[in-house]
Amino acid sequence: HVRQMKELKDEGGYIRRWDELFATALDLRDFHDMNVDYLDDGVHIVQFAKDDIQGNEFECAKAIVQAHAGVVDKFVEIGYEEARKNHPVPEGCNALAQE
Repeated sequence: HVRQMKELKDEGGYIRRWDELFATALDLRDFHDMNVDYLDDGVHIVQFAKDDIQGNEFECAKAIVQAHAGVVDKFVEIGYEEARKNHPVPEGCNALAQE
């Protein structure tokens, strides 16, 4: 799953276009990135706002990364029920995605 998501992000693809958070995260893919380490017993992911952006773009990227992490935590805790929800975009990020 992680490999597929990273490929979609890196190659300009989309998933879950109906979920506002996921759609916006991919609309703003140039503002954030992730490092993935595949381990024998799982995966270690560090997702982050890129250093070469500033101001509102940086704050939005950071907020999207944190919101996405929260959704992943809920998915682990609750299961598939969480994956079917539409998740809100952090305040101020919708405008950036529409530019």
